[in-house]
Amino acid sequence: MDMKDKLKEIEDQVSIIKDPELRKIAFQKLMDSLTIKKKAKSSRTKKRKPSTLVKAPQLIKDLDLSGENDKPSLREFYERYSPKTNQERNLIFCYYLQQIINHTPITVNHVFTCYRNIGIKTPKALYQSLADTSYHKGWLDTSSIDNITVPVAGINYIEHDMAKADSESK
Repeated sequence: MDMKDKLKEIEDQVSIIKDPELRKIAFQKLMDSLTIKKKAKSSRTKKRKPSTLVKAPQLIKDLDLSGENDKPSLREFYERYSPKTNQERNLIFCYYLQQIINHTPITVNHVFTCYRNIGIKTPKALYQSLADTSYHKGWLDTSSIDNITVPVAGINYIEHDMAKADSESK
């Protein structure tokens, strides 16, 4: 239905109203609703610009994940567990950095470096993956993305509840 047909339909609908003032108000309301629908429809067709606020994570070349003295390497620590989700992987990496090698602060770049070190696929939206781990599980605190921490819930999960690698073969 084109605009001319819609106007004719509106005119037909309001013509049955006897009071001229009320007819004018009804006509204006119908015209406004037609304009609002048209604006809403056109706003849906606009393409969204890609966000430039989130930068691609960078590899931290001088982050030592090889383990020293009696501390395990990241790979050795990671292999103790059987993570099934990126949320569990995020927790393992942040726990390792915070609790095992006492590295602070932890950023998205540190977690990215851990994924690369282990050689597993990095989540496409790493920042969002970390935020989801925080929001849905409570295993990370990402209130400051430049200082990610592992709260008690994350510590308890990894130390007591996360599936260990050797427990799968039992």
